[in-house]
Amino acid sequence: ERFEVPAVEVADGLLGEEGSSQVLELDVPLDGVGLQEADAHLSRIFDLLLPLQGELGVEVQGRSKGLLHVAGCAEDDPPRLMEAECQLWLRQFGRHRLMLILVLGPAGGKLELAPFDEEANPIELHVEPGSTVLLR
Repeated sequence: ERFEVPAVEVADGLLGEEGSSQVLELDVPLDGVGLQEADAHLSRIFDLLLPLQGELGVEVQGRSKGLLHVAGCAEDDPPRLMEAECQLWLRQFGRHRLMLILVLGPAGGKLELAPFDEEANPIELHVEPGSTVLLR
């Protein structure tokens, strides 16, 4: 199985421990047609966002590979973050300006959006399969 339980520090930078209990970096030529179509959808949205960089207040240099997330509680304890993995994720998070989320299902759920400002209240966003969410 190609899914991995991310280290706590990595999960916190993604969708949290419950939203990213397992992750899989997509390898489009190897993954099934459904995941290829989902990745292509995200690429189309990315292409539509490129002309809006100024309005969004970001400079986008490229798109990272897609990550498939499994939500829920991890069955295994998260591993410790090792130096080599830390360097990979640090590079990813250092460039990370926008996050596109495509909810695949089979059921809907909720995203808790918590601003970095500790005084601001989090917002819950209810999502259904097929929903696309852009986070900045």
